[in-house]
Parts: sequence; structure tokens; C-alpha cells
Amino acid sequence: MGAATGVSAGLGLIGTGLSVYGTLEAARDEQAINEWNAGVADLQAADTIRRGQLDETKSRIATRGLIGSQRVALAANGVQVGDPGSTGDLLQIDSARIGEEDALTIRNNAARQAWGYQVEATNYRRQGAAAVRRGRLSAASQLLSGGAQTTATLAKA
Repeated sequence: MGAATGVSAGLGLIGTGLSVYGTLEAARDEQAINEWNAGVADLQAADTIRRGQLDETKSRIATRGLIGSQRVALAANGVQVGDPGSTGDLLQIDSARIGEEDALTIRNNAARQAWGYQVEATNYRRQGAAAVRRGRLSAASQLLSGGAQTTATLAKA
């Protein structure tokens, strides 16, 4: 084997090593980016639930305020508001029911939106894991290819 052949084979191995290292680092970087994105999606999901809870509470408070205003207005117009089955009582029951439906709609909408963020986070994590697997397979392929080229170079000598 000539010196040039040995140098060529050595450089080929170094090049293969650098290529493998670059492939693995790129996969790790892609995984880190996807993990960051997943973390952001997790925070968005938690924030959506918190905002939904706050909006749900505000809706219930507004409903209680509406019912109070209705009672005052009805009483001011001489309508009996405290008797079961009275016009005032039925109006308050309807208002309470509608208000509760609104509050539950707010809760359900927030839960659905949060679920979307949770799915997004899961997808990012899966993409990161897939990037690492692809990187490892590519690195193994590069090692085999580089080794085969080096062997062929040395065999020609």
C-alpha cells in the first residue's frame, strides 16, 4: 500500500466521522427545537384552561348580576319575585339556566382548545424522536458506506 493510498483512506475515514457527527448533531438540534415547541404548546394549553376558568367565573358572576337586576326591575314594577311559580321566579330560573349553559360552553370551548395544544405538543415530541431515529439510521448508513469506500481504496492498493 502506498503512502497516498493510506492518506486517502485516512482522510476518507475522517470525512465519514465528521459526516456522522454532523448528522447526529443535526438530529439532536431538531429534537431540541421540537421539544421547545412542545413546551410552548403545553404552556398554551395550561393558559387556555386558566383563561377558560376565569371566563367561566366571570360569566356566572354576570348571570347573578343579571338575575339581581331582573329582580329589582320586576319588584319595582309590582311583580312578585319571591313566590315559587311566579313570573319573576320563572324568569330567574330561565336566566340561571341560560347563564349556566353559557358558563359550561365557555368551559368546553377552553377544554377543546387546550386539547388541540396538547395534541400539538405530542406531535412535536414525536417529530423530535423521529428526527433522532432518522439521524441514527443515517449515521449508521454513512459509517457503513465510508467503511466500504475505505476498504475499496485499500483493496486497490
